Amino acid sequence: MKIFTMVEVGETVSRKKIVQTFGEDYLSYDQNRLDTMVRRLRQKIESHLGIKLPLNTVRVRGFSFDDVLIIDP
Repeated sequence: MKIFTMVEVGETVSRKKIVQTFGEDYLSYDQNRLDTMVRRLRQKIESHLGIKLPLNTVRVRGFSFDDVLIIDP
């Protein structure tokens, strides 16, 4: 989530950049793994907080966060 604090609201963060932030090699990383993590994150937020996470899939390109994101230390 921290990676989305470094871009403008609604700006797409590429799958490659996300995978590299995890410290993984993009070419050998299973893309389904990333999609599964995002799906589970969305489900957890919705079930625990009762709100829809404004994390959107941008087909082929990556993901965008369509709201201001503030992370408390």
